[in-house]
This record gives sequence, C-alpha cells and structure tokens, in this order.
Amino acid sequence: MALGKCQDCGHDMSTTAKSCPNCGCTLSPLTQKTRLVTCEECKGFGYFEWRTRRRKVPRHPFPGGPGSYETVGWWEPTYKSVLSSGEIKKCDECEGTGKVKEVYYS
Repeated sequence: MALGKCQDCGHDMSTTAKSCPNCGCTLSPLTQKTRLVTCEECKGFGYFEWRTRRRKVPRHPFPGGPGSYETVGWWEPTYKSVLSSGEIKKCDECEGTGKVKEVYYS
C-alpha cells in the first residue's frame, strides 16, 4: 500500500482509498506516475573527473622543509566530452545519464 496526500486537507492516506479518512471528501484514486528529473548527486553532468591541486599547509619549523605543500584531490562533476586527461567515473545514481526517475502520485 502506497501513501499519498489528500487533495483537500493534505492528510496521509492510501493511494487506493475512495475517500479521505480525515475529512471524508471523495477522491478519484491516485495513480502512480514517473518523470525524469536532474540527478542531485552529479547535478546533471553524469560524469566525474578526478581533480588535484597543491595547497600550502602550516609551515614546517625549517623554511622549505618537508610538509610545506600537499596534494589534495576530489571528484568534480564534468561533461565527458570536455575531459582531456585524468580519471573518469560515471555517477552511481544516474549511471552517466544526468537524469533519474522520480515517482509521484496524481
């Protein structure tokens, strides 16, 4: 049994109910529908590129000593066609399409 909202009072109710248990209004049964929406994980890009940069960390007691810089990396959303080098991976949510199915009732 799936739950939906009453069209009049907003109370949770079964999608197959003929009337709302809270306000008693008669309803047409809600039907389950799907639509494509932008993937929240990759923001619609579909692919991630491994990006790196060097950053300065707190100074070592000796100027220029070890530990003055470190390399940090992160996955950044990117279009696959823009990549010139680096590692590429598909988004786990949308599998590289940039869109996911969303279920809603109306």
